[in-house]
Amino acid sequence: MACPLGLVDISVGGILPEFLERYPKIKLQIIGSDRRADLIDERIDLEVRATNEPETQTSLTMRKLDRARRILVASPSLVERSGGLNCVDELADQPTLAMTSWVTFHTWELIGPNDDKRVIRHQPRLTCRSMTAILDAARAGLGFGLLLESACEADLQAGRLVRVLPEWQSEESQFYIVFTTARGMPPAVRVLIDFLVEKSRHH
Repeated sequence: MACPLGLVDISVGGILPEFLERYPKIKLQIIGSDRRADLIDERIDLEVRATNEPETQTSLTMRKLDRARRILVASPSLVERSGGLNCVDELADQPTLAMTSWVTFHTWELIGPNDDKRVIRHQPRLTCRSMTAILDAARAGLGFGLLLESACEADLQAGRLVRVLPEWQSEESQFYIVFTTARGMPPAVRVLIDFLVEKSRHH
């Protein structure tokens, strides 16, 4: 199964032990990658994909999982040191954390009140593909992050992180399971698809 690295850290990876306990004879390989997999050429059974675009290949089928959005968060100590942010444009002058590979400038595309859209260019103090590492850095007060709301939920409830500029967030993304439509799907793949859909509905 192919899956974005951030989801392996904070979502999919957390529920798979239950799946393997439920089906002790199934062996599972997770391929963590942020690129779109070629399921047929790479002989991958299924992929968890975040997209707002329908699949155009007729040989592939998509099933919906969760919808998700990213929110702005920081540690209480960083918010205090920064004096609080009065407007979204001030993010460009603050230390940030990013879930992307290194480039000179990064951009955050945000939606605010009255569907106002803003693109914030920033230079992160830390870039990393691991959601766990980015969360650790955010808790330590190293920067502001635009992170999946579900990944931050426990830290927000515990007060380790706080929302910043709560009227601003990313556009929602839809998560899908993508798999081949060819006949003869192995039963193990079918039960994994059903399990992921079940967990998504109970989220």
